[in-house]
Amino acid sequence: MGPVLKLRHLLAALAVGCQPSDKGADGSGDGPGGDDTAASDSGHGGDSGLTDTSADSGDSGQDCSEVALVAPVGVELWVGSRYDLVLSGAASASLDGGAMSCEPLDGLLICPFTPDAAGNPALAAAPTSCPEVALGALSVVVPKGVHPRGDRLMVGLYSADETEAATLADLQAAGVNAIHTYAGQPGLAAWEAEAAGLSLLYYKYVGSVDDVAAAVADPHAGWWNLPEELRYWYPDELALLNELSQALRDLDDRPVHMYIPGHYTAENIVPYVDALDLIGAGAYVEYSGQPHVWVRYRVESEIEAIETAGYTTDERTPLGVVGVWNSEIYGYPGVPDRTEVVHDHLAALAAGARGLFTYSWWHAVVDPDVGDSAGGVLEIASRVSGAEALGEWILRGEDLGELSLAVGSGEAELLVTPYGFSEALIYPAVWARAWRHAGAWTIVVVNSSESPVSATLSGLPGSRAERVYDGLVETVTDGALTLSLDRLEARVYRVVETL
Repeated sequence: MGPVLKLRHLLAALAVGCQPSDKGADGSGDGPGGDDTAASDSGHGGDSGLTDTSADSGDSGQDCSEVALVAPVGVELWVGSRYDLVLSGAASASLDGGAMSCEPLDGLLICPFTPDAAGNPALAAAPTSCPEVALGALSVVVPKGVHPRGDRLMVGLYSADETEAATLADLQAAGVNAIHTYAGQPGLAAWEAEAAGLSLLYYKYVGSVDDVAAAVADPHAGWWNLPEELRYWYPDELALLNELSQALRDLDDRPVHMYIPGHYTAENIVPYVDALDLIGAGAYVEYSGQPHVWVRYRVESEIEAIETAGYTTDERTPLGVVGVWNSEIYGYPGVPDRTEVVHDHLAALAAGARGLFTYSWWHAVVDPDVGDSAGGVLEIASRVSGAEALGEWILRGEDLGELSLAVGSGEAELLVTPYGFSEALIYPAVWARAWRHAGAWTIVVVNSSESPVSATLSGLPGSRAERVYDGLVETVTDGALTLSLDRLEARVYRVVETL
């Protein structure tokens, strides 16, 4: 165990009051910030992970006061997210008197916990041959709203129209939290009413200044959708963009969005950044005739444009606008399969996207020959919004950036020539990015090669890497994880910090 984690153990022990004492200790920490939709305003006593803690050595004559919650400490836990409670000095643990399913790992006790309701469940743990020690109450809240005005990472769908494959309620249950349909569609009012009844936020189209007052009166709209692809080099179109954005911002603080064509470079995107809150250029691989690693370029170019315009990704949200449709029937090459759909979404997040907006649900269901593309879309929604909690780790966690990864066999580098470039860009074929939160790393590993690749990921903080969605566990040896990845395979790992 390194000196940093030893210090963390000591601080955690002090925070939860496990030193011999008859007085409790109050934890504190920083949870997700934001406005009045954020979970930190939920009335659960701030962001403290534990409250009213105490320790009792019992009557065994043994010092039983060494039990401590190592992680997560000072973190509000979200309903529906899977966490690993890490305990030192414990052989068993319970929540509200019910035994937890735990296992030893690297001298610690790991107890998976997926809250199913808001509240303050009481945590207790027992050393070997000792009575249970009360460790205080966890703070569990329901995350509210969608980033950038709320807590959850956006999982949005263009053309989220009712189909035989899924109702709006089905999409919401899968983890979708933002929906869109095109203005002028038959049944638009009924669609909006159904979404409102589900508290499912939708994009609302605003095409002229005359539409603004009525639009902002709609409490169920989550974002303003401006006319698509307004061209900045046409003065009247740029003027319309700026006029609409300003008129909306004068009356309302909901984010402004406009779809940006996928062939635009970072330089081309810069003129839009002032007027828009969400920056999303199409990452339609098949339609654009690009290799799948191009999705990384597409998102990184959005971030470059945001920073060039003088903003951060906290002030302007880069989106992964992944294409899921059969472009062959429209005269362009390529049909996605489920593997490609999952790859492109996870690649967008690993590249730095802080939201997803997929084009489109209707095409994924209705277009011929797209296989189980719709299943891939719903899988991503579940992985971002469900127990794997990828969205939470990205928005609440510390971004650790790209990890060290060495290719053993297969392609090491890939070339991509975006529109407007005279020379190819070089990208690693396999890459990984990590976020640290609640005492664990979440890692997205992406193989963007069309062939299998073996590689070694190093610098990890534990001895076990779990694929939460798949239920698989792999061994980490001396901080290194050996990977064998199929074509375009992307994985998400959870590594608890135990070393």
